[in-house]
Amino acid sequence: SVRFFRENNARVRYLTQEEEWKLRAALAPEEWSKVAVALYTGFRQGNQFRLRWSDVNFETGLVCAQQPKSGEDYLVPMNDDLRTILRALPSRMRSEWVFPSETGETPLDAKNFLHRVFEPALKKAGVRDFRWHDFRHTFASRLVMAGVDARTVQTLMGHKTLAMTERYAHLSPAHKLAAVQKLNRPASGEPTATATATEAATTKTAVGSSAQVIEVTKERNGPRRSRTCDPLIKRSLGRRQRSSPSAGHVTPRARGIVGISHLDGVARVSV
Repeated sequence: SVRFFRENNARVRYLTQEEEWKLRAALAPEEWSKVAVALYTGFRQGNQFRLRWSDVNFETGLVCAQQPKSGEDYLVPMNDDLRTILRALPSRMRSEWVFPSETGETPLDAKNFLHRVFEPALKKAGVRDFRWHDFRHTFASRLVMAGVDARTVQTLMGHKTLAMTERYAHLSPAHKLAAVQKLNRPASGEPTATATATEAATTKTAVGSSAQVIEVTKERNGPRRSRTCDPLIKRSLGRRQRSSPSAGHVTPRARGIVGISHLDGVARVSV
């Protein structure tokens, strides 16, 4: 009997930019278009090679994955590159299939294409341990590395649950390095942008019996400024500051504050 092996869904392999350049150089332009569609849609192999022109809507700019593995059709928007590639395909207006066989009557045999074209190109380009399904991993990984949120990636991948998408939320070593490099101090020893941004600390204060929380910025030089939108509170604080001989350096009691208590990181002030 024939034994079928279940796909290893825990495996995540994506194409690096350098590998993409090498693979493109190893493929003829008409063959590269198939790879480009995979990179820009993230479709599974079956959905891509069974793609019909009726699934491509240039007016709305959407491509539909019909009867995917998840069981629910989903849409992927066309970016400019994908739109250009699809418009230039010779099968347009000639076959119902985006990637047809030689006769145009049936879709291209995916297994035949992989064995005859794709696998030899991988070998020529020196790209190892890579399968067609890894273009789907590449699509998701590049979205995550570009800063796209997980919910949006989930929708673009056609996943039923967010848990299925989270396994793609990884970054390349170079991307991680670029992130931590931002913490470096300049050669002059000047403070980082983080230190500069924290020179003015903001505190939250609850004023009066209504316990409304206001923000007061403590500046290094100058008086404190109220950031509440309540006009009554602003007039009250303004009168207290004007009545003080030194508004920038007055004690809490001089402002009419007779008690301060702290709860959950918020100072609650009795006046």
